[in-house]
Amino acid sequence: MEATGLTGNVLDMTPFLNTGRYAHLAEVEAYWHAKRPSGHLPARADLDPRGISGALDHCFIAERLDAGMFRLRLAGTVLNDLMGMEVRGMSPTALFAPHYEEQISALFEAVCARPAILQADVSATRGNVKPMLEGRLALWPLRDDDGFTTRLLGGLSYRGDIGRAPRALQVVSHRLRMLQVASALPAPVADSVQDPSEVPVITQDGPEETGFAEATTPFSPAPKGAVGRARSASRSAVGHLRLVSVADQPE
Repeated sequence: MEATGLTGNVLDMTPFLNTGRYAHLAEVEAYWHAKRPSGHLPARADLDPRGISGALDHCFIAERLDAGMFRLRLAGTVLNDLMGMEVRGMSPTALFAPHYEEQISALFEAVCARPAILQADVSATRGNVKPMLEGRLALWPLRDDDGFTTRLLGGLSYRGDIGRAPRALQVVSHRLRMLQVASALPAPVADSVQDPSEVPVITQDGPEETGFAEATTPFSPAPKGAVGRARSASRSAVGHLRLVSVADQPE
């Protein structure tokens, strides 16, 4: 568990001792901690880009849309260079190889829900004209305008050449540091998905009615000849039109 990080006018530097290799992330984390008055989580509106001007290219803001679903609201040029395109509006999972997308979604959700700080060591998949590249991803929770933890301040720093973009990242290791906050509203929780083993099974004896489910009506074919009689009755119930030509009318 992590304490506030601020004691009077003294800033506890212990959380930053292992970020010496990634100076940009250390700058962002120090700024995030400085924005925690009395142990509260910083709000998205409290962030001033000038406070992390030396690391802006490495930063991004992610928004939680639903459980495990996020999108990048803002992103620095480092992320764009890594993907070879503008990543704003995309899901953060697009930065990672498909095998790691589910893990990344879970880690992003954990930072909002617990709340916690994430440090993940990453590397890029290698290939032709894609040399070795390794780095670190960090996430810090933020409050939105309603006080919920649905925003994330993120940072990505790496060493090595990008080579041919895009480069897909993979998670080497990660660490979540639980936070003690004075007061925080967890991210809104969506309706949980029902476990497949608990879904009622429709048997030959009839369905089990659950919630708004309606009983099924078994299909039985119509009696022989009933379809033809129904069509005849339908035709007789509708009046017929007759084409009248002007030439047929007496002068």
